[in-house]
Amino acid sequence: TCDCHPGWGGLTCSDNINECEDTESDDYPPCKNGGVCDDTEGSFDCTCAAGYKGDTCTEDALKWAQDSYSAEVPEDTSSSEVLAVVQAVLPEGVTGTITYAVMGGPFSITPSGQVTTSGITLDYEGTKTYTASLQATFADHPVVLVPFTLTISNINDEEPLFYDTPDRRAHV
Repeated sequence: TCDCHPGWGGLTCSDNINECEDTESDDYPPCKNGGVCDDTEGSFDCTCAAGYKGDTCTEDALKWAQDSYSAEVPEDTSSSEVLAVVQAVLPEGVTGTITYAVMGGPFSITPSGQVTTSGITLDYEGTKTYTASLQATFADHPVVLVPFTLTISNINDEEPLFYDTPDRRAHV
């Protein structure tokens, strides 16, 4: 008997195995996530559904443009000001709408990826750092998360002290 290379069978290993129809295989179907299989000699090719890529369509194509996002803003920044602009991307040739959401933190995000605060006043003396997860979804594909950190800088908004006595004691 012959020990055949993958994709080949028979007594002399000259019979092409149709991987696309091999229901006995542990890897059936070979193209995952709605990919279409095309049998070739000794192998197969997958045409992946939108949003997936890879030899067997197992890689989610939706990715964030960066591994993490962060911003630093002065305290008392208005709630309408854009804190950061974030972006998830699809592979070349894949089109569609990416939907964004924020998980945790006092933030909201626009359809175009602009992160803003959700109606709160940012106060350094109250909270110096906020963290959240940004979520991107595309069609019915898995959710992709990325961390977001917002650091509040102090603008020294304490009430000033005035010195007008010879011993330099403060009078407010």
